Amino acid sequence: MKMILVGNKSDLAEKRFAQSAYISYRQVTPAEGAKLAKELNLIFIETSSKNGANVYELFKTLASSLPGLEGAEIANNTNGNIAS
Repeated sequence: MKMILVGNKSDLAEKRFAQSAYISYRQVTPAEGAKLAKELNLIFIETSSKNGANVYELFKTLASSLPGLEGAEIANNTNGNIAS
């Protein structure tokens, strides 16, 4: 069984302000998420529900790890067909 660590709100990047000051609206950086996933032997994916980034890829990865579908290539479309 594969487990996936999902970092959400990837659309919240660091904001640059006057005189090169940065404020981060993120709680966890992508590097921290990837490091934790590696330590726990998990797959790491960052997503954004606001702009839809990587949401399809997340479910595609999850579906391809289901029993009986391991390694199956999920069709690259929105109707959810599985390529054999």
